[in-house]
Formats: sequence, structure tokens, C-alpha cells
Amino acid sequence: MTNNKANYPAMIQIINIIHGALIIFPVAFAGVAVYINETAPMASENMSFLSYVSIGVLIIAFPLSSILFKSTIRNSSEAQKELPQKIAAYQTAHLIRMAAFEGCGFIAGVAVLQTGNYYNLGVLAVVLAMFIVHRPTPTKIAIDLELNIDEKNQLMGATP
Repeated sequence: MTNNKANYPAMIQIINIIHGALIIFPVAFAGVAVYINETAPMASENMSFLSYVSIGVLIIAFPLSSILFKSTIRNSSEAQKELPQKIAAYQTAHLIRMAAFEGCGFIAGVAVLQTGNYYNLGVLAVVLAMFIVHRPTPTKIAIDLELNIDEKNQLMGATP
């Protein structure tokens, strides 16, 4: 007989690892851009539109990420009945939501590199805040998936 019990803490840990990996690269790229601008400025006046592009992409990312996240959860929750399948669907939806913000972070880093304007780091700060706000926890997962009491207890580890 096989053991069909799902390891929910490991599933949540995987989601958190992916979550953390998504923000490392935009932050590292912005750090490199700042370093390059401090040592050998590459700023050019004719590319100042990038400052507005990073803000525009961020403004678009807020509703777009929310719509994509909710529609992915809704579509998968109708088809998935078991908790492990729901968590896998949440992982996919969360990845989609955070990828929109990761893209904003990269664009902000490119804007800093090309324009030398450090105000674009404010966009990256907003992206970091969104990553902190949307960090997946068992409670947030249960709320987003609209789990019943038994599923919440399983996810929280109250029952085997």
C-alpha cells in the first residue's frame, strides 16, 4: 500500500522558494545598474522615456496580476477537488501574479541603467513591497483558495 498523504509544509516551502527566487534577480540587476552608474555612468538624455515606462508597466501590473491570479484560481478550483491539486493550482496562479511584478522590477533596473535616474528605484521598492505583501503563507493560501474547514486543518497541519 502506498502512502497518499501529501506533505503540505513541503508544498508551501516550494512556493516560498519560487517566490523568493523571483525577486532576487531584479534586485541584483538593479544593484549592478547602480554600481555601473556610479563607476562609469551610461546615462543618456534621449532614453528618459524609460522612467515613464517602468511606472506605466507597474500601474498595468496591479490590475493585470490580480485578474490573472483570480481567473487562474477560479478556473482551477472548478476542476480540482483534492487539496494537493488546489495547492498546485495556487502555485501556478501565484507564479503568474508575481511574474508581472518581477517584470516591473527588471524594467526599473533597465531604466536606472540607461537613464541614470535613481527615482526608478522607487518602482523597485513598490515591487519589493508587493512581494512582501503577497508572500504565501498557509493562511493566505487558505483564504485565496476558499478552503473548507477540513482542508484548512490539513493545510495548517492540525490533522494528518
